[in-house]
Parts: sequence; structure tokens; C-alpha cells
Amino acid sequence: MKNRKIVCFLLVLILLVAAVLATGCAKIGGDGVVYELNYNKDKKRVFAKVVDYKGNGEHVTIAKRYCGFPVTSISRSAFYKNENIRSVTIPETVVYIAEDAFGFCTKLTSVTIPKSVESIDYLAFVGCHHLVEIVNYSQYANIAIPDTVIAFYNRQPFYGTKLTNDNDYIIYNDGEDKILVGYFGEDKEIIVPSYVTKINAAAFYQCKDIKSVVLPSGLKSIGARAFQYCESLQSIVIPQSATMGADVFYGSSNLNIYCEASSQPDNWDVFWNGVLNDSRPTYWAGEWHYDTNGNPVPNN
Repeated sequence: MKNRKIVCFLLVLILLVAAVLATGCAKIGGDGVVYELNYNKDKKRVFAKVVDYKGNGEHVTIAKRYCGFPVTSISRSAFYKNENIRSVTIPETVVYIAEDAFGFCTKLTSVTIPKSVESIDYLAFVGCHHLVEIVNYSQYANIAIPDTVIAFYNRQPFYGTKLTNDNDYIIYNDGEDKILVGYFGEDKEIIVPSYVTKINAAAFYQCKDIKSVVLPSGLKSIGARAFQYCESLQSIVIPQSATMGADVFYGSSNLNIYCEASSQPDNWDVFWNGVLNDSRPTYWAGEWHYDTNGNPVPNN
């Protein structure tokens, strides 16, 4: 029996090597996706899986087959902490997406889950702070939905994204509302487009180089952690029309906040400015003014 198992293992190994040699396929695909062949002992067949990504593209398409075998899974941490990808096309051969497969892909905004997927690890999309749109065609997979997600299409027909790119501002078009869901530019002085009505959770997450932000006067809301870890941000004026989520400026340690309201509105989250040991200096109407250069400054 033992010798039989060894022979079976050797045959599988020969099959895997022969498949690679026969097709002449490279381990890394043309778009930078890295694949591996494996043998499923229970189903007694060879399959391929995604194990890494070495490319620089913003839009990644995973192949249906590698070396002639179907790509059936995306391995743990395959795209972990990738700072480039904004969308991923997953083929209808994939049945499993592992833990941290897309963990902390902070520019990933939209994902479509094909109907073939049977299981998604709970942490597959952990830390995807700009993920706002999930299209799920799977009848089996339960998806942990990040709080940044605006639209979740669960096993419903879906034709195209509602996301647009306007000079590095990623905008989600939701009826009359234009929701800023991410900024991926390099400007240090930010002027949010005047048509934006809402700023989504974590929209400016870890934009470490921005120094100031000008918000539109009719802004309706600013989501939780919208400016989290903006370490160089020095000033921002909050329009009187806007509501505030929780921990909007968490980790933005150099910031002064100037509010058009005379006191904290009742519809702001009680922890909008963090807790006492992490809150930013805040100036209400009557406590600040614009200097001759148009910059907000505290009154003397």
C-alpha cells in the first residue's frame, strides 16, 4: 500500500512537470499574475491557483486556465498590500478565495464575484479601504462587507460600474448624489470638486502628503475615517451643511479643524474627532478667520 502511494505521488509529479514542459507556460503570466499547479488528492485531479502578483497594472484579469488546467483558487495573501490594483476580474473557474487574498489593497474599488465561487474567507478583503462596490453572483459564498461598501449587488443582474475617475478622484454616482470614494493623486493642496455631495468612509485614507483640503459648500456628509492617517494635513474647513462620521481624522496629528458651525451639531457622531487623547484642535464659528492669503487661522 505504501509503495502504491509513492508510485501515485510520482505519477502526479511527472504529470505536473510534463504539463509545464508540454505547454511551455511560464509561472508568471503576461500581466504579472503568478500561478502554481497542485494536485487535489480527494478529487484526484490537477488544478491551478493564483499565489502572487508581480505586475504593476491597475486592472487585473485572472486567467481561466494555466498550463491547460483550470484556475480554481486565489491563495492566501496573493494580492496582499498591493498598492496599484483598482479592479480584478475573477474567472468562472475559481471556487475559493482565501484569507487576505486581497487584504489591504487600498486602491481596490470594485470586485465582481463569479457564480462559480463556493467559499470566500472572512478576511479576504480586510483593509480594502476604498472598496465601495461588490457584485456577487455566487449562490454559496458569504462575503464580509467592509463599511466602505456603498453598493452590494447580491446575485442580481448588474451591467457596468457606477464608478468614474475625474482627475484621480474616484466618484460613485448614486442618483443625485456624487460620492467621493477615493483620491489617488499626488497633489498636496486638495480642492474637492464642487459637484461632490458626500465623502465616503476612508476616502482619503493614508493620503500622507496632502497639506490642506477645501470642501464644497453644499457637502452633505463626511464618512468615518475619511481622513485617517493624513499625517501632513494641516487645515480643513467643515461646511455647516455636512454631518460627520466617527474618527474622521484619526491619526492626522498635525491638523487644525475649522468649523462653520458655532458648536457641535447634534447629528454629528459623538466620536467624530476621536477620543480626548487623540482629538484634533477644533475652532468653531467666531473663533477663527481667513488671513490675507485665504487660509483659515485661529483668532488671536
